[in-house]
Order: sequence, then structure tokens, then C-alpha cells
Amino acid sequence: MRDQFDEYSDFPAPQGFPEQAPSGRSGSSKTWVLLLVTGGGVVALLVCCGGIGGFFYFGLTVFAKQVEAELRDNPALVEHVGAVQSFEIDWVATSAEADNDVFAFNVRGDQGEGVVTAKCVTTDDDSEEIAWATLRLPNGETVELVPETP
Repeated sequence: MRDQFDEYSDFPAPQGFPEQAPSGRSGSSKTWVLLLVTGGGVVALLVCCGGIGGFFYFGLTVFAKQVEAELRDNPALVEHVGAVQSFEIDWVATSAEADNDVFAFNVRGDQGEGVVTAKCVTTDDDSEEIAWATLRLPNGETVELVPETP
């Protein structure tokens, strides 16, 4: 069989080779292999990124629990919000802080709510030391929870 390029070639096909590629499912098989390899790569990427994101989220949740444990019984905090019911990192307020050791937490208690801003220093794997902390109430009032030491 001759194809559109045969008019430009004076050479016959080598012996043992067909003049035209055999028709069949080889193109379809290549497509499936390509799809499987690409799909596997995408799944591996999602698992890797999801794992890193999950690890990061888990670490910050543990961090927030450590800070909460340090402040939960603070008399000024109990006076203004009551018993702590939730204590979560406020990502927007934290990212607005210039100091990387200063974090903001949304705190809600049985008597009120507010935003705790605290400078946290890691003392070991299981605990955080709070260098200073304040509570900002919804009315704008700021209450000192842990005074800053010079």
C-alpha cells in the first residue's frame, strides 16, 4: 500500500517491515497508559499536599490547645468571657501581626467572647510560654491577661 509520502521516496520499505503501520488498538492502549500515569501523578500530588496540609493543621490545633491551657484559668479571662468553650486561631489577625511569635485567637466562653492576642514562646515540644497576652472585647475594650515583662 502506498501513502501520501510515497511519491517523495525512491526507496522501498526495508524487507520485513510493512509499508504501513498496522491498524489496531495500539493508539487506544497508549492513551489509557498515558491517562493512568497522569491520573496516578495527580493522586500522588493530592495525597502529598493533603498530608502536609493536614500535618500543619494538626500542629496548629495542638499549639492552640497549649495556649488555651495556659490561659483558661486566667482571672481576667474568666471574668470577661466565663468558662472557655472554644479557643481557635484567628488567621486574619495573626497574619496582620508583624512579630512571628504573636498569635491571635478567637475565644468564646459561656459569658462572652473576644480576641486574645499573645506572644508565645515555645519552651519544649509540649508547652508554650506566654510572654504577654491581651483580650480585646467586642466593645473595643482591651484587657491585659499576662503583663509584658521587660
